[in-house]
Parts: sequence; structure tokens; C-alpha cells
Amino acid sequence: SSKREAILRELPSAVQGNIHLGLWAVDATPLRSYLAAKHQRIIDLLLARHAQTTAALALAIDQQYLSIEARLGEDPVNVEKTAALEEYILKVGDQTKPLEELLKECDEYA
Repeated sequence: SSKREAILRELPSAVQGNIHLGLWAVDATPLRSYLAAKHQRIIDLLLARHAQTTAALALAIDQQYLSIEARLGEDPVNVEKTAALEEYILKVGDQTKPLEELLKECDEYA
């Protein structure tokens, strides 16, 4: 793959070919390829985990916003429910502030 080839090109050239260790000569090319493949697998796993974590966080934040939106969309049928909705509206900022901070952290993290 092109990713693998790019990684192999970027690795130091000192690891190519034979390395002389006294009476022994070791061909480092297979080791270089093995380490490059292992490195790519680690990168892929880390990126997949990061994507899962951020998707779960985004879903949780979205569900909380949908809950607030649903409550704000209620149509009060009497004076008591109207008063309760007005109180809720006054306190919406307290509920959205932590969500906004989480969104800010997500933006900084990404």
C-alpha cells in the first residue's frame, strides 16, 4: 500500500541492508519492514479508538441537547405548566454551559 511505502521511505537508511556485528552480518531489511507494519497497525488502532471515543462523546452531547430541545418544544396547557416552562427556560443556560464546555474541549482535542 502507498502508506506502507511512504513509511518505509521515511525510515532511516541506516537500517537498510546488512549491519555488520563483528563476525556476523544481519540483513535489517525484513526487520525494517516488520517494524514499519507494526507501527502502522498501532497508528490504525489508536485512530480507531479515538474515533470511537469522540463519536460516543458527540452522541451523548447530542442526546442532551435533544432532551433540552424537546422540553423547550412542549406546549403548556395550563398556567402551572407555563410557569414551569418559564422556570426551565431561565435555567437552560445552566444546562447548556457544561455541554458547551465539552464541545470546546472536543474542538481543542481534535
